[in-house]
Amino acid sequence: EQKYIASTSLDHRKRYAQFFTPEKIAEFMCRWVLKGKRKTHVLEPAYGLGIFSRIIALNAPLTVDAYEIDGKIFASAVSVCPDGVNLRNEDYFACDWNARYDAIVCNPPYLKFHDYDNAAYIQDVNSHLGTKLNGFTNLYTLFLLKSIAQLEEGGRLAYIIPSEFLNSDYGVEVKHALM
Repeated sequence: EQKYIASTSLDHRKRYAQFFTPEKIAEFMCRWVLKGKRKTHVLEPAYGLGIFSRIIALNAPLTVDAYEIDGKIFASAVSVCPDGVNLRNEDYFACDWNARYDAIVCNPPYLKFHDYDNAAYIQDVNSHLGTKLNGFTNLYTLFLLKSIAQLEEGGRLAYIIPSEFLNSDYGVEVKHALM
């Protein structure tokens, strides 16, 4: 992580909303999603440097589908990618909505509506989930809603998200989708 941070401009990291999950928090999240019924197929929709997949690989030999849109961090992540991880340098929103996972773990990008091209993403989520999210929707909530749609019955999902959606206009639609 430190090597990547030192070699990558702050502007680049901000453009891709790259904030790394502390190891202790990642360990807690991974332990939680792996509890309960046996897990076989895991999703990490915002891979970064793959802290969640690396921790999961230490605990269980599972198949992990992982997505990372930024080519620069992808190049760094490939060298430390554990066995069993299908890491793709692709946009998570381009992956199949019908793919199902029994464990999903993520620290999604936090980008406000004016920091990304939100029209296509919002339209994609709205068309698949029947929601009416507006143009002010933060990108992390779109990641969350798609992941919930991909979660198997009885599966577990762990996401790091701020609570801002609870008090925002677009949050009303997010809360309806969560219910």
